[in-house]
Amino acid sequence: MNTLVNKYPLALRITHAGLAIFGIFAYLTGEFAEETEHGLSVGYWLHAYLGLTLALFLISHIIGRLASSDRVKSGQLAGSRYFFASIREDIGQLLRFRLPLREDHGGLAGLVQVFGLLIFLWMSITGIILLYLGGAEVSGLAHSVAEAHEVGEQLIPIFLFLHVGAVILHSIAGHAIWQRMNPFTK
Repeated sequence: MNTLVNKYPLALRITHAGLAIFGIFAYLTGEFAEETEHGLSVGYWLHAYLGLTLALFLISHIIGRLASSDRVKSGQLAGSRYFFASIREDIGQLLRFRLPLREDHGGLAGLVQVFGLLIFLWMSITGIILLYLGGAEVSGLAHSVAEAHEVGEQLIPIFLFLHVGAVILHSIAGHAIWQRMNPFTK
């Protein structure tokens, strides 16, 4: 059994849990975020506050990842040569029917992580703009921003499929990588 032993710091595990919990609930309440003839619905405010909380966890997670990682110093960040080379390596391993396993968030795992963080960032920015503009039903700019917000809504299931699917595949293969991010284990 090939298991990664590196455990993430508790603060990062908590922010990851916050991203998962508030991200999923904000996504699920998105259909209730509408205007009524009496103004913005309770569902709108529930969705908005879940989204704002998600944005706080997102900012904390990004700052925590950058502050706690040697990846910044070693050039392993998204967009670096290492990042793209590790993605090519991982694709090569998948083509040979081997599941890539890395200590860092490089390769395909890093690509999926960046994809998810960018989606959450997109949703947070467009959601905050919508909140500031007073809802999605206003014409003009708010309508355009609402359409942009819905693009992110279509990408979230893709991210969840990739992220959760990879965790499940690794667990089936005997790599309990999910335990590294679990905030409730020592």
